[in-house]
Amino acid sequence: MNKPIPFQTLQQVALLKEKHSRRDVAKITGLSERQVKRYLAKYRELMEKKHGQILSQSSKEIKELLQEYEEATEKSVDDQSAYDQLQELAELWNIDKKLIDVEDVNYWDLTDHAVNGEVTVVFLGDVHWGSPHCNRKMLFDILKWISITPNAFVLLMGDMIEMSTKTSVGAGVYEQIRPPQEQIKETIAFLKPIRHKILGYFSGNHEFRAYKDLGIDVADLISSVLEIPYLGFTKLTTIKLGDHHYDIAGTHGNSGSRKPHTKLAKVFDLADIYDADLYVMGHVHDKLDSTKIYRKRVGREVKVFLRHFLVTGHFLNWKASYAEMATMGPSNLGSPTATFYKDEFRISLSK
Repeated sequence: MNKPIPFQTLQQVALLKEKHSRRDVAKITGLSERQVKRYLAKYRELMEKKHGQILSQSSKEIKELLQEYEEATEKSVDDQSAYDQLQELAELWNIDKKLIDVEDVNYWDLTDHAVNGEVTVVFLGDVHWGSPHCNRKMLFDILKWISITPNAFVLLMGDMIEMSTKTSVGAGVYEQIRPPQEQIKETIAFLKPIRHKILGYFSGNHEFRAYKDLGIDVADLISSVLEIPYLGFTKLTTIKLGDHHYDIAGTHGNSGSRKPHTKLAKVFDLADIYDADLYVMGHVHDKLDSTKIYRKRVGREVKVFLRHFLVTGHFLNWKASYAEMATMGPSNLGSPTATFYKDEFRISLSK
């Protein structure tokens, strides 16, 4: 019979998971990732037994809680007591962490994976698996190259699946060659062999279709199954390589831009949000890059730095597609890459 896991141990793993990835928690505790996953599940089970009634309250009970809070707030004598009551209510519902705008960095030390002092990141997105226009041969050629290249890693840029629904724009719900559930299963299947190389998964607007209609975040779901970082809509990823740190600001994107310069302009907008060395965005179905020089004070000197901007490609053939119907014109297919160097601070892009 398995020996019961002490509650303090479960609680310690759960607290570490709030600030670290599952992989990092495993390293800190000396457990395997599978054990960390089991410990977290057991901790949630125990906490739900203790506080589970809160998670399953009826709307009537929630209204009663709100009423109690409103009555208590009316009686409060100062702002601090009202804040304390609000904090208690947030803790009761376990929603306070979701409301706090705190963002961690998707941090990776890839020093030991460098070959000839180099690491390459492939920006793989806008695959639209399930679409009849998806260039599957090109996709699997890239996946094969990633799998056999020891210093190659991947950022998934979103829209990995077509995920057309009845409320989607266009006729995709009738054209897609796989139903959404099979699209999810097959995407997991072709990503699984390289999951140890995946640095994270951005949610795209096609994955978001399921969330809009059903409340199911497909990108988060696939990330959970593959045990890879889920990056949401925007994220700063930092790659450590020797003494250098490379910051990559990324997003799937949201734009109707059709011209190369307007597509790149949307990537430039990321520089208003993050201070980074490389800015990447998908969604607009093209492979484009640009650079900008900027000057920054370092000590008592002004030094020149370079920022790189990249539109991260797609896998949809043009003929008979929505792009042809909308007279958008063919654009560059595939996945661009960025190579980072260990011995000098330098980024080179390849399309």
